[in-house]
Amino acid sequence: MSNNSTQINPLANAAQTELNSALGNATVINPTVATPNATSLIGAFLADKYEVVRRLEVSTGEADIYICKHQDKEYVGKVYRRPKAVKPSILEALKAIRSPFIARTFEVGTYQGYPFEILPYYVAGSLQGHKYTFEELKETIIPDINEALKVLHQHNIIHKDVKPSNIMRWNDRSGVALIDFGISSVMEDGNTMIVTSTGMTPEYSAPETFRGLFLDESDYYSFGITLYELFCGATPYKNMTADQIAQYTAVQKIPFPPTMPKELQELITGLTY
Repeated sequence: MSNNSTQINPLANAAQTELNSALGNATVINPTVATPNATSLIGAFLADKYEVVRRLEVSTGEADIYICKHQDKEYVGKVYRRPKAVKPSILEALKAIRSPFIARTFEVGTYQGYPFEILPYYVAGSLQGHKYTFEELKETIIPDINEALKVLHQHNIIHKDVKPSNIMRWNDRSGVALIDFGISSVMEDGNTMIVTSTGMTPEYSAPETFRGLFLDESDYYSFGITLYELFCGATPYKNMTADQIAQYTAVQKIPFPPTMPKELQELITGLTY
């Protein structure tokens, strides 16, 4: 490779992704940019029945996260930071889904003008920061997320941000579920969605999404990069900028380490084709 070629990161020196907390995201909430009602929510009732008992010091980047109680059971209350942060069509579509592989949306509404969702509390945390053998991936993660994407797409929803921190372990750790649909889109014009901006994560994003084009296949590309990270401990694009990733993916194939089983290489190649 010439000196001026784009270099992929050596896997041998790739540091593992930082383990995130219960909601699978390590972003610390900045009190100065949190929702104005962030501190006053403690003791409030969302949807008139979910009591807010404490705030989690993590954020999805778009919302503040709380633990709520209803009938002695704990839930997650996700309160968005902007009044129009999420499309009502997305929330209504998610409410209709009943799949163990997709975080159930129990309630939606607004509090002091800010949209909120009531979601399951996955105490076992996310997949971020963990590595798995191919056998472990085959046993639960691959079939569960494959089923989750199938159900989402059947409901005309593109997730747009599939990654380890958005995959939660069931509380008994026997399966996984997709979360965080804040930037999702209801498909228009068949199975194509054209957007002008998004909160997508570049490391996991398909090449066409850098041009604002989202397809069913865009989620599967992200799934492929996610499997790469879950096996290797880092994505092939770790520490590269969005522009560098867009240029690299347009002209070069994903490099695989020799330790990755051929079957997994073929699956990831197919998902990211």
